[in-house]
Amino acid sequence: MTWLKNVLNISVDELYKNWDYHKWCIEAGWMDGPIAYTTNWVSDNFKPGTEVADVACGNGQLGIGFSNRTANSLGYGNNDFVIDGYDINAKMLDTFEATNYRSTSLHDMNNNSLPRKYKCITVIGAFNKSHINSDSAKMFAESLEDDGLLIASVSIVDKEDPLELMGWRTQEHLEIVSEESIKSLITPDEGQKYHIMAVFKKK
Repeated sequence: MTWLKNVLNISVDELYKNWDYHKWCIEAGWMDGPIAYTTNWVSDNFKPGTEVADVACGNGQLGIGFSNRTANSLGYGNNDFVIDGYDINAKMLDTFEATNYRSTSLHDMNNNSLPRKYKCITVIGAFNKSHINSDSAKMFAESLEDDGLLIASVSIVDKEDPLELMGWRTQEHLEIVSEESIKSLITPDEGQKYHIMAVFKKK
């Protein structure tokens, strides 16, 4: 079994038990891939002051990505968006590293919509069978404002269409607006891997 397949089959609690996640994000190219893509996309599509829900926020990598934009003078950055972080894993929130979130909360997106509606929702690294599945589409639709958008990264495994394989193309609550394949992480056994960055809106 490849490293990526193995990761996707491990429970959330087991996966993060002894993992220095932020260090891994840097070494594996995650910060330069989906995180940088997402911060650019949010900055290009939303006005400063927009409230953003970062679902599966981890240690706050999205916020760190916005800080990197500020440091590199790339436009909107550290304090331009109001970010609320949500994650099912208490350990990730206990070891939170970003300093530019308004709030962080324990939340299971597979079973509950967010406590309020957002114009922008991000889900980076969690649309897979061990984290958030397509049955949660209803929860996301209920958490989006009517004109809101959701951006998510979805791993490509064995060159199959992950949006089809995981049910995101056939669920009834969200419509895919756009999708783009990008370089994501570098795995120990297979080298460069790719993710689809998919944008959704409410149906």
